[in-house]
Amino acid sequence: IIDMGWTATTIPEEFDGLGLGYLELCVIAEELGRSLAPTPFSSSVYLATEAILKLGSEEQHKNYLPKLATGELIGTLAHSETTTSPTEKNINCEIKDEQLTGTKIVVPDGDIADFAVVSAKEGDKTVLCIVDLKSEGVEITTQNTLDPSRSHASFSFKNTQIKLLGSKENTWDSLQEILERAAVLFAFEQLGGAEACMNMAK
Repeated sequence: IIDMGWTATTIPEEFDGLGLGYLELCVIAEELGRSLAPTPFSSSVYLATEAILKLGSEEQHKNYLPKLATGELIGTLAHSETTTSPTEKNINCEIKDEQLTGTKIVVPDGDIADFAVVSAKEGDKTVLCIVDLKSEGVEITTQNTLDPSRSHASFSFKNTQIKLLGSKENTWDSLQEILERAAVLFAFEQLGGAEACMNMAK
């Protein structure tokens, strides 16, 4: 996958990416779904890479995008905290003095990711931050789910050092846009999987 440049698809060429568009990424998503590929592609590319591309600062682009393009780094998005759908009101992870405290559950590929983009409250506003998962104050626990093709984990943060993702314009609405964009790519994965099932049935 890395040798074919898939992880670099939408990353600009100035950051060692291919500089292609979302049509190409949708085609790749469809083929991953067709084979039910057990890789961290969706969490790292659809979620973490997109969050940094759309919301990250220039410095964060330089630090993360080239390593995401080459597969040197695997990222994920840590958002859910309860078994109900996350809302701006039920986010309890909290940032104070650039330190994060709280818990996230069922994080896709959380047990193999190098870093996570995490939703949290800073004051009365929801923001996204970047957490190095090898930092002090991070506890990672693998979780069993219904899908054995993908790994999931819970994160516990205790006074963990973070970096805010981009600027203060990084808000709940920005997070929803990232999730909606990812939903389109997951839909293409499902399309590929459904077509494979139909062909096997035929």
